[in-house]
Amino acid sequence: MYRRDFEALLRKGEYPRNIMFFGEDDYFIEKFTKAIIDSHGNPSLLKLYFNEFDLQSAKTHLGESSLFGDSNILVVKTDKKIDAKSLKTLIETVNKTPNALFILHYYAEDGKNKSRLFNTKGQSVFVRFFKPTFQEAMKTLTEIATSKKVNISPDI
Repeated sequence: MYRRDFEALLRKGEYPRNIMFFGEDDYFIEKFTKAIIDSHGNPSLLKLYFNEFDLQSAKTHLGESSLFGDSNILVVKTDKKIDAKSLKTLIETVNKTPNALFILHYYAEDGKNKSRLFNTKGQSVFVRFFKPTFQEAMKTLTEIATSKKVNISPDI
């Protein structure tokens, strides 16, 4: 799925529960992750970055029931290959737990291969990000400047 398709999905209020972000644009990967987390109120959040990934702790976090009924969100950011069996285990855990959400930032070389695990429509999606064009970058910069009440000129 491309970024614009994912944006349309979010505008409709449809938040998949297993999401894989990969590609070349860290800014939008972080932006969408933050937007998804913010949309879930006050979630129980576990972030595992790079060498911190541990399947058992990730699975435990996703499978536990929340004391206050909020969501359990797992964010994994890695540039190391994760075996398909581990990813399937996490996806299955989320699918069995109504309040769980799994977001994977995958920077390893086999991103296209792993995206097949997230290509189920509905519960699981993958989003590939490309470097923005100049027009996309200017549009984003203008939106940020407007939100911060900073006046910028579009002329270069």
